[in-house]
Amino acid sequence: MIWEANIAPNRRYDKYFTSLIKKGVQVGSLVDVDPAPASQMTISTAMALYYRSCSTPKAQNGIEVARDSTNLLK
Repeated sequence: MIWEANIAPNRRYDKYFTSLIKKGVQVGSLVDVDPAPASQMTISTAMALYYRSCSTPKAQNGIEVARDSTNLLK
């Protein structure tokens, strides 16, 4: 029961981003990717960046961490 309550938001995010990525591929605004793993990667990256920004020294803010990290994906 606790596990289901904990995982439910993740399932909603996964469904939402999978749908969003699928639409982006269909209209040509995103490269042709498999939406499900792309969604998982997007959510995992966002969660990692969130965690990292929360644990980063105040000298470097979360926006800088996100920008610098996502620039590596280009």
